[in-house]
Amino acid sequence: MSEFSQVLEAVQALEKKLSSLEDARSKEGANLSDIEKKMSELGDEQVKLARQLLAVEQKSTAKLADGQKHMTLGQRFVESDAFKSFKEGKITKATLAAASPVTTPAGSVPVDYQGIKGEPELPNVVAYAFARVPTTSNAISYLKENAFTNSAAETAEGGDKPGSKMEFTEADAPVRTIAHFIRVTKQLADDAPALAAYINSRMMYGLNRRIEKQLLNGDGTGSNLSGIFKTGNFTAHGFTEDNMQATDTILDLIRRCAATMRKSGYTPNVVFLNPMDFDTLRGMKDTNGNYLMGSPLQAGTDIRPWGLRVIESPEVAEGKFMVADTVMGATIYDRQAPVIEMFEQDANNVTKNLYTIRCECRMAFAVETANAFIGGDLEIGAGSAG
Repeated sequence: MSEFSQVLEAVQALEKKLSSLEDARSKEGANLSDIEKKMSELGDEQVKLARQLLAVEQKSTAKLADGQKHMTLGQRFVESDAFKSFKEGKITKATLAAASPVTTPAGSVPVDYQGIKGEPELPNVVAYAFARVPTTSNAISYLKENAFTNSAAETAEGGDKPGSKMEFTEADAPVRTIAHFIRVTKQLADDAPALAAYINSRMMYGLNRRIEKQLLNGDGTGSNLSGIFKTGNFTAHGFTEDNMQATDTILDLIRRCAATMRKSGYTPNVVFLNPMDFDTLRGMKDTNGNYLMGSPLQAGTDIRPWGLRVIESPEVAEGKFMVADTVMGATIYDRQAPVIEMFEQDANNVTKNLYTIRCECRMAFAVETANAFIGGDLEIGAGSAG
């Protein structure tokens, strides 16, 4: 087990203990002095664990070409004037918003270094597949093209010109808030560097994981985004034994989906897969026992079936896949970049010596055309013969 894994497990266990003590404190007849003493001891332990998280983070901190150190969101927060004023009691809420979204070249490393990268943390890669556009609105209205009949043709002089036809449907993508909060002891807040590590490893990671889930599987109801796997946002591949070769495999299925998109004028650039399904593709062999996707020593990031970049996510259900033109197919609209806020006046924080830290963002996700997403079940359907 890695050093980060051990520290993270200890943090999780400590959080459970704090929660249990809070429950015990609210019960009638509780020994308040004993509980207060135990909570104080756990608060000191929380500080020690947070410092260990900081130490792990410092080992992996990247540096810019000019020698300047990357600043994580948590580090910027604890070094901000707002946080200092909050600690001095001048204000009751400290706020720091992340920098406005920026466009980066395809395939480049994201500008903001996200801090701790340990084994328990899954990569959050889905959001980087889509274009991001800032917005000041609470809802995005757009037109989805349903059909285009191209009747362009040569026309004799004086003759009637043929008319083409376009069909559109008006659609809306409301801005949704994605957020969560956590309570920490004042002892932890007094140790600013440790607080920076704690914020980055717990709050931003949790927010990004939920965003990934919504972009893929959000059902569009209530406060959910409408993800690419939602019915109506993609085109089912429709390939069966009747229109595929008898020797074709799921690798050929992905190829045919990409070809179908190219036939419609789109440029497929990625395929979304569950890690287990991608592993199945990597393990496929020819009749001589050779791996189809190269040497087992080849890095997974170098494998591009049919030229498509593989985006692995555990949020993609096993047995499902999606070939996509993410440039033409969908757009993320950022209403509010991730924000870290700290409150003392929340619930009974004052009496329990706690602070509430909230992390949230506001965004909309518009799937502009279902024709830019082809997928569904990662299998060739049964033919008419059975």
